Amino acid sequence: MHQFVGMAHRLNFPVFIAYYTGYVEILHEEYFNERYSKHVSATMIRKIQVHALDPGDYLIFPEVEIPYLKPYRNYKIAIWWLSIDNAIGPVRLALSKRWLYRFLSGCLSQLLKLGVIHNYQRLQLLYPIISTQLGLQGYDHFCQSFYAYQFFNGILPRKTLLGDFTDLPLDCLKESKPSKENQVLYNPKKGYEIMEWFIHQFPEISWIPIQNMTKEEVTALMLRSKVYVDFGNHPGKDRIPREATLCGCIVITNREGSAAFFEDVGIAENYKFLNPLSEYTEILALIHDIFINYPNHRNQQWSYYETVQNEFDAFQEQVSRILRSILD
Repeated sequence: MHQFVGMAHRLNFPVFIAYYTGYVEILHEEYFNERYSKHVSATMIRKIQVHALDPGDYLIFPEVEIPYLKPYRNYKIAIWWLSIDNAIGPVRLALSKRWLYRFLSGCLSQLLKLGVIHNYQRLQLLYPIISTQLGLQGYDHFCQSFYAYQFFNGILPRKTLLGDFTDLPLDCLKESKPSKENQVLYNPKKGYEIMEWFIHQFPEISWIPIQNMTKEEVTALMLRSKVYVDFGNHPGKDRIPREATLCGCIVITNREGSAAFFEDVGIAENYKFLNPLSEYTEILALIHDIFINYPNHRNQQWSYYETVQNEFDAFQEQVSRILRSILD
């Protein structure tokens, strides 16, 4: 959201951000966090009350705020789907009194726990009902990932791609080129059960969690590491794999969520695994080969690096196109 507002101002569009707490009003500047100051300034923040909105105002909400759209239904609205999976929890709140959704959601959750269905199948069955019962077809929809864009085919007609960009300090990346070490980075907040198995079974490999670090410390760690693995759920076009490729890590993923799509995670199929636990021998062989032949693997993932490096320009074009269409 902050990237969007900052880019809009860069392009001279009158767009502002407001911090939202529920049905009464869209709140104000004291909620501003300094970590967003690289994208927005205090002049780009507005305190807005519902009754003071102009009929022509265009409101963009993140997908996790779907339960709070009701007071704004008479205005032009877009939902920015920064993820697919993460909206389910908030939606449950909005539909808590709808018996059909409660019944279906409960049944699908049980089937998921029993391993009868996959999470993607659960979402495919839930979202048509969500869209109908909440009237989402009447809104515009921005999709941060190609995963979201294709997921909503046949569900949400008015959709367009609107990504984001990875904002590591690129000047620092150009200046700092430490030697690469034979170590594997992972995010312990995602797919940890799988990673725990790998760590326990293969202690000879240096597995390093990305946790309790500043952004600068994460960047420094990535710059000296050869591999980043991510066996989590990839609810949107995730940030850390993109940061990893900018820092020269070879990225290995599963095929969950956005990782299944080359448009979101643009690495070759031999770096993606459908079931990491059953394909552990292939994964280990790949890791060891990366340790030995790192330059070759870096060349194979160079196009992914270039795509991420050019995200700012792509985002600028998308924001400009969307805002022109809104204001026309």
